[in-house]
Amino acid sequence: MSAIHVTVTAERIAAAEPLHPSMKWADPLERALEELIGQEVDIDGGEQDGWCMATIGRGAVVLVVDLPAVASDWLDRRWADYPPSPGEPFEFDLDLDWLPGLVAKAVPA
Repeated sequence: MSAIHVTVTAERIAAAEPLHPSMKWADPLERALEELIGQEVDIDGGEQDGWCMATIGRGAVVLVVDLPAVASDWLDRRWADYPPSPGEPFEFDLDLDWLPGLVAKAVPA
């Protein structure tokens, strides 16, 4: 299985001082992913729908992945509080089983 292990620490959560709570609700997770993979990350979700996704990268090439339930649940709880409660540290594996197959099909430039 291909996956990356993501850890959102108490320090990362404490460092997320929102400029406006509704705009920075996902900041701790976005920063954790950015540090891990070295790309800009934006997270979006649907509170009623129970889904969250991460958009990784900028410009012509971006990767959009669904986040696992543990991340979505954490983000939903954080969004439900106004302003966002800090939340507890958490970790999860972001499954990328399909990514090696996609990269293998790449044609050299």
